[in-house]
Amino acid sequence: MGAKRDAVTAGAKAVLRTGTVFDLSPEAVAFAGGIEIEDVYAEFPASKKTCHLGEIVLDIAETTLNDLMVEVISLEADENWATNLADTTVVLLTSDADVTRQVLPVAASLGRGQVRDTPTVALDAVSSLLDERAEAGEDVGDDRDAELRLILTLFRGVVFAWATDRFDHAELHRRMLEVADIVISQRAATP
Repeated sequence: MGAKRDAVTAGAKAVLRTGTVFDLSPEAVAFAGGIEIEDVYAEFPASKKTCHLGEIVLDIAETTLNDLMVEVISLEADENWATNLADTTVVLLTSDADVTRQVLPVAASLGRGQVRDTPTVALDAVSSLLDERAEAGEDVGDDRDAELRLILTLFRGVVFAWATDRFDHAELHRRMLEVADIVISQRAATP
C-alpha cells in the first residue's frame, strides 16, 4: 500500500474508533488521516456497486480477514488446531474491536462477494489445516466441501454475533471454544 492509501485507512479507523460508520465521511476520513479530501477519492474510487466509503470499509474488512487467514495458515495442524483457531480469531478480532465490530457487518451487508471478486481465502486456509490433520491420521468425512463450510459457517456465526455487539470479548472466546468443540465432535462422529 502507498502512504496516502494507508493514511485514508488510518483516518477511517480513527473515525470508527471514536464514532460509528454513520460518522464516516470523506471529509472526516481526510481530516483524521491528515490528508486532502481528494486523496480519499483518488485512493478509494467509487465503483459501479459501491461508494468511496463502502470501498474503504470493504478494504478494512478484507484486510482484517486476510490477516486472520495468514494467522490460520501458520497454525500447527495438531490435535488442538480448532482451539488454536478459536484463540487466534479472538486475539486478532479484538485487537481493534471498535473498528472490527463495525466493518464486518457493513461489509457483509454490502455483499462482499457481489461487490468485489474475493478469493476463497478462508476455505483454503481451513482446508490446508484439515488436509494436514488427515495426513496425521485423523479421520475425515467424504464430503470435504460440506465439512469446510460447516466449520467456517459456525465460526462466522459466532464472529458476526460478537460484531453486532451481542456479547463481550470473554464471551466471544468462550463461544469460539464451544464451536471448536462442536467441530471436533462432529468430525469424530462422521462415519
